[in-house]
Amino acid sequence: DSGENEYKLYIELPYSVNNVTDVDYTQASITATMAKNGSTEIELDTDAAQIRGRGNSTWLSYPKKPFKIKFDVKTSLFGMPSSRDYVLLAEYADKSLMRNTIVHKMSSLMNYLPYSIETRFVELYVNTVYFGVYVLTEQIEFQSNKLSVESIAGTANTGYLFELDKRLYDIYDLPNNTWFEVGSQPYAIVEPQSDDPLFSDIHKTYLTLYMNQVEDALMAKTGYETLIDVDAWIDYFIIHELTKNVDVGFSSVYLYKEANGPLKPGPLWDFDFAIGNADYIDYGPEGFYGMMPYKNRLFTLLLDIPEVRQKFTERYSDFYYDALPLILEMIPILASSIEDQAERNFDKWQILDISFWPNPMEVINANSFAAQVTYVENYLSLRGDWIFVTVYEDNFRDGIFD
Repeated sequence: DSGENEYKLYIELPYSVNNVTDVDYTQASITATMAKNGSTEIELDTDAAQIRGRGNSTWLSYPKKPFKIKFDVKTSLFGMPSSRDYVLLAEYADKSLMRNTIVHKMSSLMNYLPYSIETRFVELYVNTVYFGVYVLTEQIEFQSNKLSVESIAGTANTGYLFELDKRLYDIYDLPNNTWFEVGSQPYAIVEPQSDDPLFSDIHKTYLTLYMNQVEDALMAKTGYETLIDVDAWIDYFIIHELTKNVDVGFSSVYLYKEANGPLKPGPLWDFDFAIGNADYIDYGPEGFYGMMPYKNRLFTLLLDIPEVRQKFTERYSDFYYDALPLILEMIPILASSIEDQAERNFDKWQILDISFWPNPMEVINANSFAAQVTYVENYLSLRGDWIFVTVYEDNFRDGIFD
């Protein structure tokens, strides 16, 4: 509906958007409009908000910048769960504009993933200047009306949200109380929040011990069932592997744990370089990727257990027959709903036939929005078929990851 209803966000700043940084917030007035019954309707009009830049490579590398919005009070935008925090994804490197939205829809079709991020397509204006199509989405966080987990700073056995993030090695020489290492994998603690006065080393100590227990149990191939939600992880694996997500073992891989509960994956995040859109990996629709020892260690350890590998095989079959056809049916419908907005976006950002990092040649050669959509659709279809055939071959059951 966000495409058909022409959702728009108008942000007014006290100075040029060029002065916005990814560190400090800037006061902002925000107006949200939508088309309803042939006329424009104002859904929100407030000056109780702030924005700043966000992202890593997407903030530094591209002229179309992503942003984070923070309202003074919890606010619902376009029917999304009320929150103070929202993210505006620029999708500059994703010329289909749809990869993240497709993945979050895919997540909602999985049986065991406990929470799926909501998205809306919006057209953004900053100080009356048109900035193009953005994907408005949720901030990854614990919140009672979203991913509802109690996280208490100063308590060891509490709810935790943390992220596999190898960028930490570029920032720090050694771990501190906000991140830790297990199995040569660095994890940043997101919840409890480190700026809470009660936050202390007990959180790092607790998670380090727990993750070591997980690794030991997975390597022993016994006792892991009480430590990790295997069903949720299999669903999570399926999406990462189907989309051949480049960041699967690098960053934006979130994990969480409730007090006294098992380790769970998600929510899913950051798929603009997935689905054949990164030329610095083996990006084609064939070949396993995330479940390799030098990529995601947890994936590898789990899939090295024959019982888990058999579960993956059975569940992928269900996904292949039930969920994937719905996604492939959805893609052209979704594309059609934002076709006019996409045309305006690429009038603003004339990049469809321009080579820039990390687009592979197939993406560069798809020099129209329709061709970009076709590339995404064909890629998922071909990759879906390849995985389906391969998971039933003996080399998968006998240890393709050796």
